[in-house]
Amino acid sequence: MLKRSARVGSSKGFTLIELVVVMVILAVTAVLVLPSVQGGMRQREVRRSLQRFVASVRRASSRATFERKRESVAVWPLEGKWSVGVPRQEFLYGEGDGTASSSKIFELPEFGRFEEVLGGRVVPGDVVLFDFYPAGGSSGGSVEILYDVGGEQQRWTLSIDPLLSDVRVEAPQG
Repeated sequence: MLKRSARVGSSKGFTLIELVVVMVILAVTAVLVLPSVQGGMRQREVRRSLQRFVASVRRASSRATFERKRESVAVWPLEGKWSVGVPRQEFLYGEGDGTASSSKIFELPEFGRFEEVLGGRVVPGDVVLFDFYPAGGSSGGSVEILYDVGGEQQRWTLSIDPLLSDVRVEAPQG
């Protein structure tokens, strides 16, 4: 004689109510976690742009010393851009195709902007040039960058030492 172990009418699936409850829990978790993840991603972009700017200053200083000629870091404060090396004259004066000769142009993230640029020399086209010299010195100056990270503003100051061409990053204020 055979015994039946399974009951008639039972199934091994989930009910609609169980599925809806799980989906609601997932949605609430996503809503709570998403701002933290976005803030973390923005903070990573802040660090990346600061590192790129510091690396640009160091690259210009090294090039000036090793190639025995003046090198510059060009900053476009209104556009949130900078490059190592001076772009072609047509680009500086707003003519031409907007490309730079042998220099890559970097940009701040969309939630960052140059707040204040001190020192250097201003050339046509609202470009500020920080010069680095073969003897190891520079024109010196500072750049203040403001980032809006998750509704909180962070103000970073990068200072270029005129004697050593070293760049110092000051902690955010704001």
